[in-house]
Amino acid sequence: MIFPLMLFNSLDRKAYGNRIFDPVISELISLESNGITFQDRTIYFVLSVCVGDNKGINSMLGFTESFSSNYWCRFCTLKKDILQKSLTESPSYLRDKRNYEIHLKSKSSKETGIVSECNFNVLRDFHAVENYSVDVMHDIFEGILNLEISLIILSYIRTEKYFTIDDINNRINFFDYGHIHNLNRPPQLCLDNLKTLKIRYSASEMMVFSKYLGIIIGDWIPENDSKWELFKILMEIIKIILSDSISNSMISQLEILITEHHKMFVEIFQLPLRPKHHLMLHYPRVIRNIGPLTQVWSMRFESKHKVFKEIARSTKSRTNICLSILKRYTLKQKTDFETFNISQKIKSFGPKIQNYSQMFKKLLNEDKDVEFYKWISFCNVIIKANVVLEIGHNGEYTQYGLVEEIGFSKANSKVYVFLKKMNTLYYDCNRFCDIVELINEKQAIILTHGFIKTYNLIHFNSLNMVL
Repeated sequence: MIFPLMLFNSLDRKAYGNRIFDPVISELISLESNGITFQDRTIYFVLSVCVGDNKGINSMLGFTESFSSNYWCRFCTLKKDILQKSLTESPSYLRDKRNYEIHLKSKSSKETGIVSECNFNVLRDFHAVENYSVDVMHDIFEGILNLEISLIILSYIRTEKYFTIDDINNRINFFDYGHIHNLNRPPQLCLDNLKTLKIRYSASEMMVFSKYLGIIIGDWIPENDSKWELFKILMEIIKIILSDSISNSMISQLEILITEHHKMFVEIFQLPLRPKHHLMLHYPRVIRNIGPLTQVWSMRFESKHKVFKEIARSTKSRTNICLSILKRYTLKQKTDFETFNISQKIKSFGPKIQNYSQMFKKLLNEDKDVEFYKWISFCNVIIKANVVLEIGHNGEYTQYGLVEEIGFSKANSKVYVFLKKMNTLYYDCNRFCDIVELINEKQAIILTHGFIKTYNLIHFNSLNMVL
């Protein structure tokens, strides 16, 4: 659940600087020292991390907002010309409380990257140099991934001539993204945008595009193509940083992959590393300190922009627009809380189905009170026919099942899923997907756990692919 803390006009931020956060800091000090008493217990709070895009975080923490300056990195003190070539994190140049105080006293933002002392440093358990926060959304999906896909596709069209812009756009248009990703299906590519190295995709559209790009153009790419190898390494990096749980071995692997990726990027395209490339070098250390990066990215917070904009457009008063928006949003949240039940996993049902499989009914002879539906929303995931579910692991490959029918028992509130099992043959590295075959074996499972992994089944070039 996301709660609004403060809303202000950007012009006020320019006028008052970071002093605009003083009311918030006073509240945080009170919560840290006095806490909140609830049912004879006092709950204390601490500020663990400030999250946001790079410019926003740098400005909040008192670092330079210009990424063309010599010392722009909030994690280390490497100079810009070195950052553009660096392939690994440099421990001896990391910012810490000691060198932060020295740099602050020097009062030279051009030589240190520190514009002013961080206002949040007055909090007991917070310091600007220990704010382990990076934003995968802006760094990867609106930054590095966008840049490198632009470079790769442009090269494939103009230099290698593997395909034309019309060829790839035809496949993008007619590709079946499935109901899971259909809302964020990527639009056509524009050659002019590719030339400027900026595809006009949102972060969500870029996530979908990169996920399916291997299937869309993979059969056109010859084996051991260096640019495609670079993209494959980047996708391996993304797979790790988007994981919900990360082991120490995965972090070590991430460090190796990032170094290899950056080295290949410089060698292939003969370009300096961008600021967002450098920030990736700090990802492993950030993960070690704060955990999976999807817990601190901006994706969920930026989704609230739409809500606030809709309220602002429908509000006629402009006397204090920030106050008006917060009041109306707070009322909306109150309504959401009154109807919210955290234990209710099933949110909604599709139309009922009368013609269901008798074989399925036999498997459920212990539960006669089962009704069948076209789809069911379970734990915020739509389960319906032809969706692929992860049902296990055989030690080498993930095992999947293709949903055929869904039933719900009112007696015990269980969701039954009738599956056709799949046999995973191998993992296709060039297309980033598992190659599977449907087998003549049925299985009924009960959805009980809170996290369901869903996939799409794509039939392409006589192959069944799951991703």
